[in-house]
Formats: sequence, structure tokens, C-alpha cells
Amino acid sequence: MLRIELDRLGHKDVRQRRIALRRLFDIDNPAALPAFIELLEDPDEWFQGKAVDALRRWVDDSNRTVILQLSSSADVKRRMLSAELAPRLGSSGLDILGVLCGDADATVRRDAWRGRLKFDAGSIPVGVEDEDHIVRRMAVERSGDETLLRGALDDAHSRVVAAAERRLSTLGFEMEIDPIALCSEPSAKNRKMLSEVLEEVDWAAQAPLLDAIESSPDSMLLPRLLRSKRGSAYDDMRLSLLCGEDAMVISRVLEHLHGRPVSIEIQSRLADLSAAEDPLIRQAAASLLDDVAALEADA
Repeated sequence: MLRIELDRLGHKDVRQRRIALRRLFDIDNPAALPAFIELLEDPDEWFQGKAVDALRRWVDDSNRTVILQLSSSADVKRRMLSAELAPRLGSSGLDILGVLCGDADATVRRDAWRGRLKFDAGSIPVGVEDEDHIVRRMAVERSGDETLLRGALDDAHSRVVAAAERRLSTLGFEMEIDPIALCSEPSAKNRKMLSEVLEEVDWAAQAPLLDAIESSPDSMLLPRLLRSKRGSAYDDMRLSLLCGEDAMVISRVLEHLHGRPVSIEIQSRLADLSAAEDPLIRQAAASLLDDVAALEADA
């Protein structure tokens, strides 16, 4: 049966060829692989695609030559396929992956690094130093070295830093966070991290930290940190922000005040803001005034 279908792959009638190909997949015999390798050169893209499917199904550690040939192809897709299949060779596939890790095509390089990192822990330190942030992130995600992971926290790319933070957390290593340093570096990531770190901290009573927060170039940091804080010191900060000129900051403070007690001083400011020129501020202030009235009525 196998021989019959292999012979039919050379039939002049394309319909017969396609039937033969489907039956070969049904037979599912790796002995058919050489015929499918030849189909990689077929002018019909459908047959080329089926050849790739066959390689993915049947190539194993006995097919090093096939993978090596794919890795040296001028066709990017074939080199990508080689990077995908090379891990099946185990350690003997490392030389192929090593070459592909320096490929001119970024997708090939990344696929090769992905395969290499799966079973070659020794390549992790090299991957962490790669110029491609995606490769560095993959290497970080495979690492269990605390020193290496802490070093990655200083990476220039936020995704690598985030991966290092997740990995440190997963492995149970304590995070060493300097809130004052984070205040000086505006980013949504740092803002989120600070809000989590300072959730239970009375930072208004810590002069150096308070100064760093109030002088931060991130205009949205203080509103974010005030969201969960109660007390007169924090209300004074809210009032100060509400008396400022940054519409986004004012809107965010108003948004966070919904559903909680509002000081008399802030209520007085709301009366002015409900007549502001900015429609978003005007609407937010009026809505909060209604919210305050409703809470007092229910009290």
C-alpha cells in the first residue's frame, strides 16, 4: 500500500497526487518522509505545505541531515522549520541551533533561541546578553539564577524587567525595591509597583519618600498612590491636586473619591470644579457632588 501511494505521488493528474498524499498521511509511516522532502521543491505551494506538515510529523533524531539541509537553505521559512525541528536531535542539534541563533533574519534567530533555551541551560547567560530584547526575555524566563535575574532588573527593555520580576517572584526570591529611586523614573510599571509596595505604608509621614513622590516627574504617580489612602494629610494632598491645572490629574482624583467620605474642604472645591470650562472635569465634579449627597442622605 505504501509503495503504491508513493508511486502515485508522481502521477500526471494532480487529483491523483493529492489523493495519494492524503492516503500517505492516513498510513502514517515515516518511511514516506524522503518523498515528502522532495515535495519541498514542488512548484505547487499546496504540496510544499504538505511536505512541511510531513516533516513536522515524522522527523526525529535520525534525520539530522534533513534538518541540517533546511538550516542552510536560502529560504527563511525552511530555516525557521529547521530551528523548530533541531531540538528533536537533543544535544547533537546544538550546533545547528547555534548557527541559527546568529541568522540574519530576526524570526529565525528567535525561533532558534527558543529551541536552544529549552534544553541547554548553559546558553541562558549568553541569551541574557543578546541584543534582541525578545531573546533576553526568553532567557530570563528559563533562568533560576538569582544573581542573573536581579541583573536583568536593570535591563533597558521593560518586558525583560517584567519577566525578571515574575521569575524572581515565582522562585520565591524577595524583591529588593527602592521606592525613592522608582519615583524618579516615570512609567506605568513603576507606578503600579509603587502602589503595591506602599499599599500599607503611611508614606505621608516619611519625609524623604514624600518628597520623592511629590517631586516625581510622573504627574500621575501621586493621584495613583492617593487612591487607597485616608486621613487628613492625604486629603490635603488631594485638595492641592484639585486646585492645580492638570485636567487629567484632577479627573483621576475625582474618580478615586467616588464612594468614600469627602472632606468639607474638598466639597467646597467641588462646587468650583462643577462649573469648570473642561466638560470632563465639570461632569466628574458634578457626579461626585451627587455621590456625596447620596451618601449623606443614607447616613
